[in-house]
Amino acid sequence: MTGETFLVRTMSDTVETDIQRVLTIANEILPRYGMKPLSFEQLRKIADGPFDLFLIPYIFAKEHEKDHNLGFNEAKRLEIRTHAMEIARKHRFDTDTPEFIPGIEQSLKETKDAGLRNVLLTTGGRRFKHQAMENYGIDRPDTRYDLKTLDVSELAARTDFGVFKTALEKGKDRPKYNSKRGVVKAIRVPGGEYFMGSDEKDALDQEKPPHRVKLSPYCLDEFEETVEQYKECSDRGECKRAGQTNDWEGIGE
Repeated sequence: MTGETFLVRTMSDTVETDIQRVLTIANEILPRYGMKPLSFEQLRKIADGPFDLFLIPYIFAKEHEKDHNLGFNEAKRLEIRTHAMEIARKHRFDTDTPEFIPGIEQSLKETKDAGLRNVLLTTGGRRFKHQAMENYGIDRPDTRYDLKTLDVSELAARTDFGVFKTALEKGKDRPKYNSKRGVVKAIRVPGGEYFMGSDEKDALDQEKPPHRVKLSPYCLDEFEETVEQYKECSDRGECKRAGQTNDWEGIGE
């Protein structure tokens, strides 16, 4: 694959470019069914996925109440897709480059500076894809619990932890955001209370009595540390070597 590609997502034969184009297409479809156009905020609440999947429950609301699988009715889906493609072509959405959302130009520049090409830009109805990737991880962003990923490289650099030092040494002379520059990321977990312990007769003494524990917010490393990585660190004397035995009764028996 050669050249630069700044393309947008197409799904189920519908043209889904930036959210403003989705708004234009949706609002030209709705009057065909005697319905009023949506505001931008109204669209953001219902738009998630291809046009047919989010517009069918909205346009055919009464039918959808009786049959929640209506969104997968092929006749209905083809009907909405046909409208969407007709409108998209009328506005040249299928050929003309969309106006990028605010801030994406800087993101593209940093991507190009990092030596990357052929970027596929995608936008979802509820959350822009690139924002989800930045906040929730690049590999299938998990947004279910709203646990955001933070760049803690500056904080990690002030510690003596060998694993962090090794990670940050990689590509340290490269520009920020370069894919080969070391970075330390962590997931911020909000604090809260939970119940622990037991009063069962076979419970250990340290488990009694049952009680509530309050945790302050904390950060969890984005990726697991492998045994191999930790061994390398401990072999250099920068990490404490794991113990060879444990004192927990019943373990290993």
